Formats: sequence, C-alpha cells, structure tokens
Amino acid sequence: MPIKVVIAGATGMLGQHLFRVFSGNPVYDVYAISRTGAHIPADRHIQLDMTDTAQLKKSMLALKPEIVIYAAAQVNVDLCEKDKDYAYALHVTAAKVLSELPSVKSFVYISSDAVFDGQRGNYVEKDSCNPLNYYATTKMLAEQELLKRSTDIYVIRVNIYGFHATPGNSLFEWAWNAFDKGEKITGFDNVYFNPLYVGTLARLVLKLLEKKVKKGVYHFGTSDTLSKYDFLLSIANAFNFDRSLLQKTELDQSKFKAPRPLNTTLCTNKIVAAGIRMPAFEEGMAELVNDFKKKFANEYNL
Repeated sequence: MPIKVVIAGATGMLGQHLFRVFSGNPVYDVYAISRTGAHIPADRHIQLDMTDTAQLKKSMLALKPEIVIYAAAQVNVDLCEKDKDYAYALHVTAAKVLSELPSVKSFVYISSDAVFDGQRGNYVEKDSCNPLNYYATTKMLAEQELLKRSTDIYVIRVNIYGFHATPGNSLFEWAWNAFDKGEKITGFDNVYFNPLYVGTLARLVLKLLEKKVKKGVYHFGTSDTLSKYDFLLSIANAFNFDRSLLQKTELDQSKFKAPRPLNTTLCTNKIVAAGIRMPAFEEGMAELVNDFKKKFANEYNL
C-alpha cells in the first residue's frame, strides 16, 4: 500500500518540485497543502491557510499522513520583521501541529542557513544558532520545538535558489529579469553561501527518506562556496547576458529593516558521511538553466 505523504507549502518554489518528485514515485500517495491550488491536481490538493491550526489539524487527522515535508515559509525577511505573529504561526505553530499527528512517522522540516549569525561560515550542525532577524529566529524556534517533542524529525538547514511556476521574486528571478531588460544591478561580494537548486534538493529529500538516514539535523548545500556576486555572475554567464550590467558592492545593513548575516556557508560532512552526495554549484545551475528554458521557452523566446 502506498505511503501517504503530505507536502506543506506545495505551490512554493521548493514545494512544487517536491510534489513532482514524490508524485513520480509509485511508492508514495502524495497530497499538497497550500492556500492556492495552482499546478496541483484538484484531488491531490488540500486548500487551507496553515496558520488556521484548527482546520489544519482537522484535515490532517482525517487524511492520516505517514510522512510530512514542511516547506511552507514566508521568505520575505522584512515582512517577517513587520508581522511577527504571522511568521511565528507559519514557521513554528503550524509545523508543531503537523509533527504531532499520531500517524506521522517521518517529519522533514526545511530550515535555513540564516539561523547562524554569519560571523565565520562553514557551520556544522552542533554550532550554536544566533539568528539576526525574526525570520531566522522563527526557524530556530521551530527546530527547537520539533526536536524537543519528537524523535521522528529531520531538520534540513539549507539555502535554496530557483524559480516559481508562475513568475515570482526570488533572487534568480529578480536578476534574470533585470538582465533581460538590460538593467544594471549590484551583487554583494562580501556575502557568502553554498546554495542548492530546488530541483536538486527535492530529489535529495526523497533520497534521505529512502535511505532511512538517522533522524536529526543535517546541513545541505553545494560542495563549493560562492558570493552573491558570483551567483549573479553565473546567471549572466549561463544565459549569455551582458556581464557589464553587474557591479560589485558590499552589503550595507542600514538599507534593510532586518539585518542579514554575511557568511552562512554550511559544512555538509555529516550528510555526505550518511551516503548522500552534495553536488557542485555548477551542476545545480546547469539543471536550473535546462528547467527554466523548458518552462519559459515560448514566453521569453529562449
């Protein structure tokens, strides 16, 4: 009998890939929770606001999922600073409700590299968290609550990139659109990370579960480190945009409502030791280029 999987936040940038990857495997019977049902078959979609915890619990008690993958997030850091109640309800409370369902045997929580203050980088799982903004604080609090209450938890700290099924405002999408219009943009050469393409991460989550890796906290990321400037430059190179449109600059914290960490690179030795290889950045970018061209070939004349 197929294993029942629920993906929370399934219309998000990562969620759409998770839904596709798990739906493509006959071992799993996959359902999606989101406020809108774009690109999800109606019989697979549970439409609700996850901050409505009473309705969330009622729906999930009826469905009885064995695996929950929590990819729902408000990634607008400044908005989280402005509406702290909503950020907490989405990142912490709703996750707790789902993790406590009696049917759940494995709960995967997608956390963030932002739980660290970025003072040195190359963080390992046992390093102390020190979030600089409320978005990151709620991610840390969710980790703590989940790990305290259950032994069936995977926490994946990661930084992701990609694009939405309908045009959004991710870092990649913002840069691609600016380059395409011939607009000049700046990239921070003092901000470092090792991000994963969302399509890659979706497959790695599946592998994590199939290999029955020991539950706990894991860092996922590319095997190499790059700056935000390097990331934007790779987009220009991959799509043959004019590289002179991109200028180097340093992050100025005074321009943001919520402070940002400078170096949140994650050490991935623990997950690699568990038998899951982390790819080089170029592998993920090549996959993104291929996916983007297939998705938007006609719209953008690619």
